[in-house]
Amino acid sequence: MISRLSARTGFLARICAAIFILFVAQAACAAELGFYVAGFYGEAMREPADKAQFDALATDIYAQFGFTPASTVSSLGDDSDTAFGMAGGYRLLPNLALEVSYMDLGELRYRNDSFGTHIDHQEPWRQKLDLKLKGFTLSALGVLPLSYRWEAYARAGVLFASNELNLHITDFFSARDAEASSSSTELLAGLGATFSFAEVYGARFEYQRIFDAGDGLAENDVDVVSIGFMVSF
Repeated sequence: MISRLSARTGFLARICAAIFILFVAQAACAAELGFYVAGFYGEAMREPADKAQFDALATDIYAQFGFTPASTVSSLGDDSDTAFGMAGGYRLLPNLALEVSYMDLGELRYRNDSFGTHIDHQEPWRQKLDLKLKGFTLSALGVLPLSYRWEAYARAGVLFASNELNLHITDFFSARDAEASSSSTELLAGLGATFSFAEVYGARFEYQRIFDAGDGLAENDVDVVSIGFMVSF
């Protein structure tokens, strides 16, 4: 745990140092100041989750309905899913911008098929559990113009996350659905590059990391690799 925390602290320190260097660096070209909007699409990759935690939760849920599994087959879906979002920002200085965005980081899927005893009957039961992660971000970008067309940037900020859990459970006779949600605040950092064209348009390429994303189940780092499109005003 200490080594993992030290690694995260070191990563954030490097990002903050990069933002400082970009802020004080001389601009290679005249940057357009003012408002811009952007959208992105990519892939969110979670650190591997512990399936045993999901199995234990599934057993507890079955117990609330008076069902006791005798045999179980369960699976945890891929650790990656589609990510997308949109952003609005303001370029304060050639080397500094502030940005607000909305991010949808996909979902993690768990499935459980069990056979056991409910009251006096032997029955098959099934659970489908989906964990969704999304939210709004606030971040600062340190920007380094590299040429007339290219810029590099470093990002540091926070994600105000919404963690949603959707449960679908079926037995031999009926089906039930339940939802739960919680909120959390996570640190994020990233590195990217922008290619400008036609004066007001740009293509973005970015890597971000959200630290300890989620709440309770599957609370792990999430890496996001994306491409995007932006328009300056």
